[in-house]
Amino acid sequence: MITIYIDGACLPVNPGGFACWAYCAYDENGKCVGQDFGCIGSGDGMTNNVAEHTACNKAFERALREDWRGCQVKSDSQLVVNQVNGSWKCNQPHLFQLLKKSAAALATLEATIVWIPREQNERADHLSNIAYNKARALA
Repeated sequence: MITIYIDGACLPVNPGGFACWAYCAYDENGKCVGQDFGCIGSGDGMTNNVAEHTACNKAFERALREDWRGCQVKSDSQLVVNQVNGSWKCNQPHLFQLLKKSAAALATLEATIVWIPREQNERADHLSNIAYNKARALA
């Protein structure tokens, strides 16, 4: 089974900073089998929630390409976990399309998404900070 850790950040300010995302995937032996990170943009419309939902989408896009059925996604964002699981409503139109895409992938892959404390998400957090530092250097 594949476990995918995801993270998003909007730095140095939220909202309006650089919205960055990251994921890292591990097989059942703890070997990293995939990771990626990037920056969506900065300024108007960029928030931590946009970054977190984008990280979820990017992870599911990879899972669909690799056919990681039954994978488990772990996130320190209660908002993303509860919205993708359908426990919480999404009242933000700009997040709805991201949520819709993740929820569809979750069902297709027969995957799960669970909340974890931030301290258990160090690698994905580190990768989202690398994305921020690269984006800031290019700005």
